[in-house]
Amino acid sequence: MNAAVRAVVRMGIYVGAKVYFIYEGYQGMVDGGSNIVEADWESVSSILQVGGTIIGSARCQDFRSREGRLKAACNLVQLGITSLCVIGGDGSLTGAHIFRTEWSGLLEELARDGKISTEQVQKHGHLNVVGMVGSIDNDFCGTDMTIGTDSALHRIIEVVDAIMTTAQSHQRTFVLEVMGRHCGYLALVSALACGADWVFLPESPPEEGWQENMCVKLSENRARKKRLNIIIVAEGAIDTQNKPITSEQIKELVVTQLGYDTRVTILGHVQRGGTPSAFDRILTQEVQKAMDERRFKDAVQLRGRSFENNLNTYKRLAIKLPDSEIPNSNCNVGVVNVGAPAAGMNAAVRAAVRVGISEGHKMFAVYDGFEGFAKGQVGPGGTHGEGLR
Repeated sequence: MNAAVRAVVRMGIYVGAKVYFIYEGYQGMVDGGSNIVEADWESVSSILQVGGTIIGSARCQDFRSREGRLKAACNLVQLGITSLCVIGGDGSLTGAHIFRTEWSGLLEELARDGKISTEQVQKHGHLNVVGMVGSIDNDFCGTDMTIGTDSALHRIIEVVDAIMTTAQSHQRTFVLEVMGRHCGYLALVSALACGADWVFLPESPPEEGWQENMCVKLSENRARKKRLNIIIVAEGAIDTQNKPITSEQIKELVVTQLGYDTRVTILGHVQRGGTPSAFDRILTQEVQKAMDERRFKDAVQLRGRSFENNLNTYKRLAIKLPDSEIPNSNCNVGVVNVGAPAAGMNAAVRAAVRVGISEGHKMFAVYDGFEGFAKGQVGPGGTHGEGLR
């Protein structure tokens, strides 16, 4: 959020506008005084790497009432502020929308009470509002990434990477719960990034009989000498009957059916929360309505093409089709790593092998680059690409 504050301040100064900090959110706007301070270029120096927001944020009961919004409007008019850039989630942007809608009426009431002049009403009669969505759920239609989403994903992956070390050492199964009461973006993308064995999403509930299918998948992975299992659960995960699927329920299933040492980790305390944006309320309501009516394919499509593509990619890479459903392409494909190692190469190899297998190709590993290729170091990559390097 500090990066957004910095960008707004410096761009405003660049175009010749006066830019003000409003400290402590809407509460500062209601209280006025020292809470509204003009910002300069240096005010936002060296804040990019600082977490949170330098201007603070606070819940404000006063702003929920018309009396509180009258005070806020009066404070803004006295400083000649008629444009607001609001950075926040559902509550913040909903409040901004209400404030903008009421603005002319608020000014007229202030003028009748003698708190501002008629000239001020005429001069500042329109309020411009720009909303910048701070929501780690990434559920805002029309933007690729909302503020906070990428940072939240980084924190999730860092925790998953740390947990995987323990899981491998002790041959454990970990059930990881991430935020997402109504949107499974974080769960889906983190499952893609870490190669999770199973993922539970609000928009795409597992099919009937998922309990048996998941246990079969976990046991097959153990049979291939995989020493850990990772299951990622969005906090709003549901089944096809709209009944919640909880982390503890999954743990109990794995322990009871497979006897695996299973632990639950809830990552809520390491994520900065966010809720659906106000300007996306119609979309959010439509998605929720689709889920309530068990139209889950519609819910996925309403999330947008990117979400749908991510879900299809995860299914393709994580779930092996039965042999009877895999076509025979009569095509042999070799996978070789060339050049210096780089982050993400194993993910690329994994994706190439599993997509190739799903298309019916026979996949081969070329060991040790072109040198190994020249020496004939070519062999099957395994059903899931084991042994590639």
